[in-house]
Amino acid sequence: MQVLSAIYSILLEDEKVKAKIQLQRSDYKDLLSQLGFELSDEEAPFFMLKYSRLLELGKESLVSPLDLRKMLLIESKSSTLQKVPEDFYVRIILSVMLLKKRYELEGKEEILKDINEIKETAIDILRKRLQKIVSLAHLNPEPSRELMTNMSFEERIIYRRICDIISSWEKFLINYLERKGNE
Repeated sequence: MQVLSAIYSILLEDEKVKAKIQLQRSDYKDLLSQLGFELSDEEAPFFMLKYSRLLELGKESLVSPLDLRKMLLIESKSSTLQKVPEDFYVRIILSVMLLKKRYELEGKEEILKDINEIKETAIDILRKRLQKIVSLAHLNPEPSRELMTNMSFEERIIYRRICDIISSWEKFLINYLERKGNE
């Protein structure tokens, strides 16, 4: 969990660094500007250097309450883990950040309602998906690359860690029981 905490602390910090970054997409510039990041040709938010994939994000990459409700419905009805983008949780965080900024500027209650709905639905999705991930790791503690193709970046880290923990515990217990059985 320290890895995820570090990733998100870096991602969400607004420290700026000197860098030559060409921001080609105006919608991305607008999005970062709305999130409170001041951009110039020589400075960029630190997270953009660490996570250059975020440079490709545009407004179409953000999530809406409707998107998440649909996803929750599909995830709930399926016994298998549904495919999500690698940056799924990052998109949720950026969406909430943007909506909070909009709420501060506009003060509309519907924006606040969207923020709360995104948070609640995202947590429901997270719990459903974690339940499936733990079950997959329990069934086979060897991480499966095929299964990981349906997971976000963060979920893959969690899945591998859970697999490692289960595998280590099984090996320890089996070795211990075999040694005690031979005495």
